[in-house]
Amino acid sequence: MKAKREIQKYKYLRTLIELLAERGWSDEDKDDLLLFLEWIIDLRDENLEEQYTQYRDQLNEEGKIVYIRPGEREEIEEIKQKAKKENAIEMARELLGFGVSPDIVAQSSRCLSIEEV
Repeated sequence: MKAKREIQKYKYLRTLIELLAERGWSDEDKDDLLLFLEWIIDLRDENLEEQYTQYRDQLNEEGKIVYIRPGEREEIEEIKQKAKKENAIEMARELLGFGVSPDIVAQSSRCLSIEEV
């Protein structure tokens, strides 16, 4: 009975990922939904999990879906935050060069404190 349920979950995940690959959604939306579906369906059979992972990775390589693993998501978010901060610092330098007060620069940057400005 358990094995049959796992096979149904595997087939369901494959069908969902195929439908997802056909949709015209943004890569980020596809990735978010796929991560959510995998979490909800939670394949527990190691063989089926491996088969599904290979299939998902194949679709990813073919460009039909974009899948970012959770650890990679954190790295990407850190890179985005670092780039945002660097851009804010560059903009702050320019604004300060034009004589804009540090208080206004800090408020407008939304990510720099007055001390950092």
